[in-house]
Amino acid sequence: MPLSRLATLFTEVDLLRGLDHPNILKLYEAIIEPSTVNIVTELLHGGSLLDRVLSQGPVPEPTAACYCRQVLSALAYCHERAIVHRDVKMENLVLESKGNEAQIKLIDFGEAVKLEPGQILTEPVGTV
Repeated sequence: MPLSRLATLFTEVDLLRGLDHPNILKLYEAIIEPSTVNIVTELLHGGSLLDRVLSQGPVPEPTAACYCRQVLSALAYCHERAIVHRDVKMENLVLESKGNEAQIKLIDFGEAVKLEPGQILTEPVGTV
C-alpha cells in the first residue's frame, strides 16, 4: 500500500476512534500488522442511500426529512469536535438495514481532517 494511502487510513482510524454518534459508523477495533490493517466496524447491510434511490426510486418526503435530520446531526457532532468530513455524498450515507425505518450512517472519513484552532480550509477536497 502506498505510504500516502496508509497515512490516510491511519488518520481515518484515529478520527473514527474518537467518534460515538448513532449516525456515524462505529469503529470497534483496528488491528495493525506489518503487512495488513484489519478494521472491525458495525455491520451495515442496508446499502448506500444512492443504491436505495436507484433501486426503489425517490425517497418519500417524511423519510427524506428523517435522513436529513440524522445526517445533519452527525455533521454537527463532527463539527463540534472540529472534524470536517469533506466528502459527504449519497455513497457515503449507508443504511443500517434494508427496512423502511433504518437509521442512516455517515461513513468514509478518508478525506476528513481535524482542524487546529484558527485553521481555515481553502482548497477543494472530495469527490467531483
